[in-house]
Amino acid sequence: GAPEPDTAAAYSSSDTSDGEHGAAGRRYIRLPCGCICIGEASVNGSSVRAGDATGRVVWGASEELADWCCRERRPQQLLASFSSAVELGAGCGLVSIALAKLGLHVVSTDGDTCATKLIQRNASRNGVEATRLRALQYAWESETQLEEVLQAVGLGGRCSEVLVASDVIYSSDDTSFAPLEAALR
Repeated sequence: GAPEPDTAAAYSSSDTSDGEHGAAGRRYIRLPCGCICIGEASVNGSSVRAGDATGRVVWGASEELADWCCRERRPQQLLASFSSAVELGAGCGLVSIALAKLGLHVVSTDGDTCATKLIQRNASRNGVEATRLRALQYAWESETQLEEVLQAVGLGGRCSEVLVASDVIYSSDDTSFAPLEAALR
């Protein structure tokens, strides 16, 4: 099964005691590029761990990747010359939102339609315009959804200059890697 979310990320909407969480199930994440407010989804009004909600909580690896992206977008750093990005398995959209706030045009993807709706809400909550970040459902084995993602990137059917993903596979089963490998090609 999926690993448990970081204890800082697994909380009820009423838990606001540690200074990292706000009201109504929101979490404030401080990054070098600013503070990002992320709403995490509860499942059936209870714990975020109920059912398959792996993409609806903030995981530590996405925080680290967002932090790295903010540091690498500075002048003379790796991401400074790029204008677009695609995120695979975006979940709550933290990395996508950070990249959009840094000026990239982002196509944020997830296989879960609830997650893509959550990404759009989180982007809006952080002042990211829909023209800067677009959330799309993308199941890695779907050719039709891949075409939609490539069209949304807007580079004439080519993939984006930057492709990011974190914590996207939770199983050691070898069959879990085949769809991701196909998506990366």
